[in-house]
Amino acid sequence: MKILELTVLAVLSHISFSGIRVGLSLAAIDAGATPFVIGALLSVYALVPTLLSLVGGRWIDRIGVRRPLFVGTGLMVLGGVVAYAHYDLWTFFVTSTLVGSGFLLSQLVVQKMTGDMGQTADQRRLLFGMLAIGYSISGVLGPFSSGVLYDTIGGDRTFLSLGGLALLVMAWLFLRRHSLPGPAAEMPVQRRFSDLLKTPELRRLYLAVGLISSAWDVHQFVVPIYGRSIGLSGTQVGMVLAAFGLATLIVRLVLPLLRSLTEWRAIFCAQLVGAVVYAFYPIFEKYEVLMGLSFALGLGLGISQPMVLSLMHRVTPPGRIGEAAGLRLMIVNGTQTILPTVFGLLGSAFGVGLLFWAVGGMLGVGVVGQLRSGAGYNES
Repeated sequence: MKILELTVLAVLSHISFSGIRVGLSLAAIDAGATPFVIGALLSVYALVPTLLSLVGGRWIDRIGVRRPLFVGTGLMVLGGVVAYAHYDLWTFFVTSTLVGSGFLLSQLVVQKMTGDMGQTADQRRLLFGMLAIGYSISGVLGPFSSGVLYDTIGGDRTFLSLGGLALLVMAWLFLRRHSLPGPAAEMPVQRRFSDLLKTPELRRLYLAVGLISSAWDVHQFVVPIYGRSIGLSGTQVGMVLAAFGLATLIVRLVLPLLRSLTEWRAIFCAQLVGAVVYAFYPIFEKYEVLMGLSFALGLGLGISQPMVLSLMHRVTPPGRIGEAAGLRLMIVNGTQTILPTVFGLLGSAFGVGLLFWAVGGMLGVGVVGQLRSGAGYNES
């Protein structure tokens, strides 16, 4: 299987994943759920992935990619069907668990297959860049299609349609099952992933990953709540979120032209832009302005992911890339699990505006910390 075909399958899976996530937010809001309940719902989306990131990766190493890939897409299909068959707030928690767990397995497989296609560091950077562009496209199409479908055919059929998209991926994989690689000839030696934290630059990187991931995921959680509170339709909410995805696509397309931009400087820019945008978000209620802010945030945060992967490969001790990637996913999924519930509770108590400013403050602390450490400013 070539990178183009793999990227197309990853895009379709991500459209299903991100679309169902936005649909769950809209359906829960219309069902009268509080911000705390909505936050808990989205936390469940990443709870099991947080616990299973490393276990899932080792399972894939042991038995190969075929079965985990089919299990992952199958769980996503099941999640969409469950939400359609039992359209209820509490059933949405089951859907959230199924879809989140399924996408985790799919994502781990796609990342492993992408990395295995490259023979050198430059080849892997190019391959991961192509995959990131694909995810940017699905980041636009997922929220947009979910909002439009929700307004036109209703929430239950939206979940069925997006689950059907995962079923299409599953059928495609079945037809191409013989092109999927088997397990590795030799099992890697298992070490404690906590040893990675003894590398100072990796510690700073994982802290930045946590902050940027928080800014990324809270945006997906807070915008539907804020948009509904100021009277935006489901389509308009989807368009605001789609503007974010469009910006990540654009910045990743032009990234090869920014050769003088080092990894740490890109991470610094991502945190700085995020802090500024989050500070201004709750001040405005005009739909067009919110789209502009979402687009600006996408430009800032979108530049960080390829640079984070590049930096991680550069500073990780030899033979530990897989573990480092697993720990990164654990941090990302951990923020998706904890922050929606915490910020949902704060939003219920103090209002949505505080959520924007809290995330902006966290990113501001990251900016100050990076300035003090000098990370990125001694690079040639």
